[in-house]
Amino acid sequence: MYQKTLTPKSKEITIQIPEEYINHKIEIIIKPYYENIKKTAGIIREKIDPLKWQKDLRNEWQI
Repeated sequence: MYQKTLTPKSKEITIQIPEEYINHKIEIIIKPYYENIKKTAGIIREKIDPLKWQKDLRNEWQI
Protein backbone atom coordinates (compact mmCIF):
# COMPACT_ATOMS: atom_id res chain seq x y z
CA MET A 1 0.00 0.00 0.00
CA TYR A 2 1.14 3.51 -0.76
CA GLN A 3 -0.21 6.51 1.10
CA LYS A 4 0.83 10.13 0.93
CA THR A 5 -0.48 13.28 2.60
CA LEU A 6 -0.06 16.48 0.66
CA THR A 7 -1.43 19.99 0.26
CA PRO A 8 -2.42 20.59 -3.36
CA LYS A 9 -1.58 23.96 -4.86
CA SER A 10 -3.93 23.54 -7.84
CA LYS A 11 -6.82 21.36 -9.02
CA GLU A 12 -4.48 19.00 -10.86
CA ILE A 13 -2.17 16.38 -9.35
CA THR A 14 0.18 14.08 -11.24
CA ILE A 15 1.08 10.78 -9.60
CA GLN A 16 3.63 8.13 -10.39
CA ILE A 17 2.39 4.57 -9.96
CA PRO A 18 4.88 2.18 -8.28
CA GLU A 19 6.13 -0.48 -10.68
CA GLU A 20 4.54 -3.35 -8.73
CA TYR A 21 1.06 -1.83 -9.29
CA ILE A 22 1.32 -1.62 -13.08
CA ASN A 23 -1.32 -3.84 -14.78
CA HIS A 24 -3.23 -4.25 -11.50
CA LYS A 25 -6.42 -2.57 -10.35
CA ILE A 26 -5.73 0.25 -7.91
CA GLU A 27 -7.93 2.55 -5.86
CA ILE A 28 -7.33 6.27 -5.56
CA ILE A 29 -9.19 8.14 -2.82
CA ILE A 30 -9.10 11.88 -2.23
CA LYS A 31 -10.47 13.15 1.08
CA PRO A 32 -9.71 15.91 3.57
CA TYR A 33 -6.93 14.88 5.92
CA TYR A 34 -8.53 16.29 9.08
CA GLU A 35 -11.34 13.71 8.87
CA ASN A 36 -8.71 11.03 9.30
CA ILE A 37 -7.51 12.22 12.72
CA LYS A 38 -10.49 14.03 14.23
CA LYS A 39 -11.69 11.07 16.34
CA THR A 40 -8.31 9.57 17.25
CA ALA A 41 -6.11 12.60 17.97
CA GLY A 42 -4.55 12.16 21.41
CA ILE A 43 -6.17 8.78 22.06
CA ILE A 44 -2.90 7.13 23.08
CA ARG A 45 -2.42 9.66 25.88
CA GLU A 46 -5.86 8.94 27.34
CA LYS A 47 -6.84 5.89 29.36
CA ILE A 48 -9.87 4.48 27.61
CA ASP A 49 -11.84 1.25 27.35
CA PRO A 50 -11.19 0.24 23.72
CA LEU A 51 -14.45 -1.72 23.43
CA LYS A 52 -16.54 1.18 24.73
CA TRP A 53 -14.70 3.61 22.46
CA GLN A 54 -15.35 1.42 19.42
CA LYS A 55 -19.03 0.96 20.37
CA ASP A 56 -19.47 4.72 20.79
CA LEU A 57 -17.97 5.34 17.35
CA ARG A 58 -20.29 2.80 15.77
CA ASN A 59 -23.32 4.26 17.54
CA GLU A 60 -22.70 7.57 15.77
CA TRP A 61 -23.62 5.83 12.49
CA GLN A 62 -26.91 4.41 13.80
CA ILE A 63 -30.06 5.99 12.43
